[in-house]
Order: sequence, then structure tokens, then C-alpha cells
Amino acid sequence: MSSNIFWYLVVGIPLSLWNDSYLDITLFIKLSMVFTILFTFYMFIFHRKPSKRVILKNHSFEYYDYELKTIVNWNDFQSYKISKWIPHIITLKIKGQEDIIFGYYIFSSKQRKILFKALDQKHC
Repeated sequence: MSSNIFWYLVVGIPLSLWNDSYLDITLFIKLSMVFTILFTFYMFIFHRKPSKRVILKNHSFEYYDYELKTIVNWNDFQSYKISKWIPHIITLKIKGQEDIIFGYYIFSSKQRKILFKALDQKHC
């Protein structure tokens, strides 16, 4: 629904200012639906990979933030922290590297359970 409002603001209002005659609201609805569908296809075709992901391995884990890849050996992993306040943020403390920070809800609850289980096992 918010994308429809976005397209109405981006396309509908400028179009109505450009056109002298009255434009029907159904035209705006149709235009917003068309642009929403086109934008969805664009995202599906050109941005197939998830923006953030963690790959767990035996001796390390890989963190991807878009195309930026960070490899962390389990020996260098120190701890993780989940912020108490909304929006919840997960901070991974890494020895000799910058902390890795990402949103709590980036991953599904099932993925978070797997991630936290692995982090707890490797940290202890």
C-alpha cells in the first residue's frame, strides 16, 4: 500500500500538474499498480541475492553486506550483543576487526535461532 502512495506522489501529482484537464482517480490507481509491479520485477531480476547474509562454516563464518564480504575465524570471534531498545541491533565483537552490526529482524526467527546457537557454541 505504501508503494502505491509513493507512485501516486512521484507520478500522479506531477502528471496532474502537467495536464490541464481533470484526471480520474482510477487512472492514478492503475498507474500506481503498474509502477509497483514494474518495480517488483526490477528488484526480482536485478537484485536476486539477499542484501545481508551469514554463512556458517567449521572454522569461520562469512558475513555479506551486499557485495562486501567479511570472513571471521571462530578464534577471533569474541561475543555478540543484542540491543535492548527498538530497533534491536545485533553487534558481533571481532578481535582485531571492526564490529559487525546488523538489524535483528534482517533474518527470520528460524535463521536467528541457528545463528545464535552457532555463536553461543563457538563463543563458549
